[in-house]
Amino acid sequence: ARIGIDIDIPTLQRMVVAHALAAITGQIILYVGPPGSGKSTSGVLIPTLLGMKSSVIPVRPGWLDATDLLGYFDPRHGRFVSAPFVDLVVDAKVDKEVGRFHTVVFDEMNLARIENYGADLISQLEKSHELGKAGLLRLYSPSVQREIDAQKIKAGEEGSLFTEIPAELTIPDNLIIAGTINNDDSTEALSQKVIDRCVTVRVPRVSPKPRFEQSLLPATIFSMTVGLIADASIRGVNDEEEINSFWGQVIQLLSSHKVPGLEDALSQRFAKVVVFAPAVSRALGLDLKVVVDDILSLKILSWIRYFRSQERGGDELLGELAIDAKNLGFTGFAGEIESILASTDDLVHYIR
Repeated sequence: ARIGIDIDIPTLQRMVVAHALAAITGQIILYVGPPGSGKSTSGVLIPTLLGMKSSVIPVRPGWLDATDLLGYFDPRHGRFVSAPFVDLVVDAKVDKEVGRFHTVVFDEMNLARIENYGADLISQLEKSHELGKAGLLRLYSPSVQREIDAQKIKAGEEGSLFTEIPAELTIPDNLIIAGTINNDDSTEALSQKVIDRCVTVRVPRVSPKPRFEQSLLPATIFSMTVGLIADASIRGVNDEEEINSFWGQVIQLLSSHKVPGLEDALSQRFAKVVVFAPAVSRALGLDLKVVVDDILSLKILSWIRYFRSQERGGDELLGELAIDAKNLGFTGFAGEIESILASTDDLVHYIR
């Protein structure tokens, strides 16, 4: 209440689990829900509560390519003009030195197609979290950097080398990307490529109430540091056995129900997230089954999409999935399915 927004405990827990997964795997956190539900507030609030730094970049409808997100090379003045996101990546590198994560929230991410303006980021973000690899953002040609630096050295301007903004910028593994989306006539639909790279948190609408807080600055309730995540990610001796036991249940549950769209959810990225469930369990002190339950909501539900007028048996199939999930003890996943079924819209879709 003191921060001006009501979040139920299961949703708050999924948000925290989503941040842990993003910190480990480099997947994007996607906040969805009706207008006014608190998506943007949650995107900034949750990392702050976790001791992270958070920044917001408002997405513009006219963004068409990477220059809108990263910046552009100015040949007339021989310099790269960086966009705010590049400055935040540099800031994240500084934050890493003190063991702090930095979450950058793309507010109203689908006002433009992220596959266009964020294509380079999407393809490289996960690499920054893979052992032995580095995600790189190509800002301009390295040959241009070498040529201009050579010219400046020749002119005696060694103190102002062009390399203050390098041609290739490494994405630090403490950088977390989140985005809020709305679905209306002014927004773009998300492709399967993007959905596969996201963990999706639905922020439910709550009844509004007047607020009289004097301060909206939340205090840290749990410190999710780079060191904590690194230690938790060290493979435990029982991790493989525990994950295999859950994996069989999950695959049986999901493959035995022909809910429209569900068949596309069983991707390698989903499997990768499940593999890191024990790490999240250790980092957050949650029971492993609780984490797997949240992962089902975060990774599976965004794929379910159908029109009731065209898929007459869709609700029955989805309801059966909820019943079987509840019988297996995945009560959070079942509850989120029930919230989808409670909608009276013709389009059944979690990302609404």
